[in-house]
Amino acid sequence: MHDDNPYAAPEFSAPSDSKFLDQAFDSPDDEGCWRAGRFLVLTKKASLPDRCIKCNLPANHYRLTRKLYWHPPVWYLTLLISPLLYIIVGGFVRYSAKIKVGLCPRHRTRRLRVLTSA
Repeated sequence: MHDDNPYAAPEFSAPSDSKFLDQAFDSPDDEGCWRAGRFLVLTKKASLPDRCIKCNLPANHYRLTRKLYWHPPVWYLTLLISPLLYIIVGGFVRYSAKIKVGLCPRHRTRRLRVLTSA
């Protein structure tokens, strides 16, 4: 028996070529990115699909390059000693990765509008 609920949310059907679907990120693949719960896990050499990071529409080969920095959480304990020491030590023990994320034309335009209005 099939219930048709008129108040149910519509079902989403992504394009078949989309690699950014949840099932595509459940385990490590050859692109170096996968999903672990609600987190997107990337290797340093990861290559994200040609999809918008905001809405998952095609990015049409537009890439926004970002450099990410992080360090192990144990280094936050140096804040208890001195914030200046934390800044100095954090500069030496940090890791970095360069990623390229896609933006669709709509979100690219929105980003440029915010940058030029500020």
